[in-house]
Amino acid sequence: MRIIGGRDYYDSGMALGHDEHVVFVREKDRWLPAQDAARDAALPYEALRLRYLDARTGDVVRHDSYEASLVHGGATFLVRRVTAVVCGKLHRGLDVERSASWPHPSQDRAVLWTLESLNEWLARFGLRAEDGAKEWFEREGRVRLPGYFGAKDLPPKAMDYVVANRIAVMTFVDKPAWGANEACAWRVNGDDLKDIQFYRVMDAYTLFQEIEMWVGGVLASSGNPMVEIKDDKVKAAKHGFDEWSFRKPPRTAG
Repeated sequence: MRIIGGRDYYDSGMALGHDEHVVFVREKDRWLPAQDAARDAALPYEALRLRYLDARTGDVVRHDSYEASLVHGGATFLVRRVTAVVCGKLHRGLDVERSASWPHPSQDRAVLWTLESLNEWLARFGLRAEDGAKEWFEREGRVRLPGYFGAKDLPPKAMDYVVANRIAVMTFVDKPAWGANEACAWRVNGDDLKDIQFYRVMDAYTLFQEIEMWVGGVLASSGNPMVEIKDDKVKAAKHGFDEWSFRKPPRTAG
């Protein structure tokens, strides 16, 4: 697979052999508003409720009722939901960040994709998390903690949507608590998997192969036309040309 546009952690998979006939074009400015994702692709915003406990005493530090921050041990913790749709699979994680100003400024951030890794990270600061939802929460179609993490197959409507719209990668990150009223959107076919630390889920070579098989197999056999490339420079790169293919390069001194 040849990749055009952007740079992501799995690009290194190209060094280990690939099919030159498969081309994945990363799209810099393709976004899908959250409301459109919920309506057209059956990808709603999933609520998650957590209860944070003092790891030593078991006392409740915070019962998170849709709010994404807590204060503990003189530090502020922010928690944001992260979702990635990669090659027809749905992955959910949490972007966690700790900021402290005393006794000296410090910051610690990670995107975690399993409950075990979440509690390992929290344990460093004397915390642990558990499901804070009531029974009715799940009956309303909301996600509870035991079923939040892990790769899942997309529901049929969502699968039809990503195939019909030639989507290999979609990512969604919650706005921080203070920006909750801002418009939220999914990024489509971007190069931000490294930013959400998806390498914790899948190593570079495995993910490269997955995308290559998805683009060259599932999407190519779906009957949809290949992505139309309008930019002349991208077209040239796709066909193996560079800026000096049709003219002489400048002479170098010496």
